[in-house]
Amino acid sequence: MGHPDGDRIAFAVGIMALLGDRVPASAKLFLLSVAIVDDIIAITVIAVFYSDDIALGWLGAAALTLALVTAAWRAGLARWWIQVPLAGVAWVAVFNSGVHATIAGVALGLLVPARPVDGREVLVAVEHRLHPVTAYVIVPLFALANAGVDLGGGVLGEAVGSRLAWAIVAGLVVGKVLGIAGAAHLGRVS
Repeated sequence: MGHPDGDRIAFAVGIMALLGDRVPASAKLFLLSVAIVDDIIAITVIAVFYSDDIALGWLGAAALTLALVTAAWRAGLARWWIQVPLAGVAWVAVFNSGVHATIAGVALGLLVPARPVDGREVLVAVEHRLHPVTAYVIVPLFALANAGVDLGGGVLGEAVGSRLAWAIVAGLVVGKVLGIAGAAHLGRVS
């Protein structure tokens, strides 16, 4: 669940990125520092106040799995078929420990090496691989869930058979592409 301050900070960071060099470096540093500290506080609040009864065995299993992830990175084992199963085990262990499962994602993200592993920019590779999944699957599902959209009870099945739903999809997919391409073409011609 996002909070308004985080959304405003993300918006401001996006605006600064668009403005580029016209924004002083000190302002960028300040806003990014606020964003990072804000996120750390939000994660701490989630970990402390949204955690249930703590199961120490599961928490220990999570810590052990995170240690294995770290050892694998340090050993140069930067392959998805090693890291993804370990990440899954870590998530399950954190979830079952009673600590909010988002903490597993934060911990795993912090463990991805920022320096090259065996000459490979692992952080960049992970970012590029996860971007389509997060941008086109996770974020929309997160937005729907936080907006209170109920996808249970056969709602999706009804939507697949609905002419209105297909008209909306066509309008958004085809209409947006044609509209943006047409506007760009008209802007170029003028």
